[in-house]
Formats: sequence, structure tokens, C-alpha cells
Amino acid sequence: MTSKLLGTWSGRHDDAPEAEVIQEFHPDGTLTYIVRKDSGAEVADLIYSVRGNVLVTDQPDDPQIRETRFRFEGDDVLVLEYAGEEFRYQRDPRRDYQPAERVGPASLLGRIAGWFGRRR
Repeated sequence: MTSKLLGTWSGRHDDAPEAEVIQEFHPDGTLTYIVRKDSGAEVADLIYSVRGNVLVTDQPDDPQIRETRFRFEGDDVLVLEYAGEEFRYQRDPRRDYQPAERVGPASLLGRIAGWFGRRR
């Protein structure tokens, strides 16, 4: 895995310029793929690995391994080559990867109760 991938990348595809595509690469090998439109957002949780200059992704909910060539143009542009096309993504420094604390359901419920005050 290359640490240069870590963080948030966003771009638009020519075939759907109204949609913003956001890819968030996490150090644990997970990838959050978001398509944001005026009507809302669609989110897919994937896993990824890197083999040389090939990004290998899989979606556990709908298993299908995809291999995509990639390269960087400087530090802030990620180029993905898929199905004979190139897609460019700009690094989003406002949403650079910051590890979030993972909590289990019981802990989360406790936190929510704390946020709103314990009601009895």
C-alpha cells in the first residue's frame, strides 16, 4: 500500500458532471467511495490493496475484484485508468485523512445518552 494514496480525493466524471465523486483511502485498507449529487449521496464501502501501480478494490457487499492502474501527477492529482479512460481526482486538503476513534455499539449508545443528557 502506498501512503501517498491516504486521504480524500475528489473529482467529476465527464459522463456525469453534476456528480462529485469522493474517494477516502484509510490506512486500514478500507476505501469509502461517495457519489454526491444535489439529490443526495450514495456511499460504498470497499477494501483495497496496491500491487505496483495497480489499485485492487473489492466491495464486500457485492464481491467483484477490480484492478485499476493509477499514477500521481505531482502530490495533489491522482489519475485512475479504467476501461480505457482516465479519471483525475484532486487531493482535498480540507478532508485529509484523520483517524477517527472507532467505538462499539454499546459505547456509542453511552456517548449519545451523554450528549443529550440522561433522561429517566
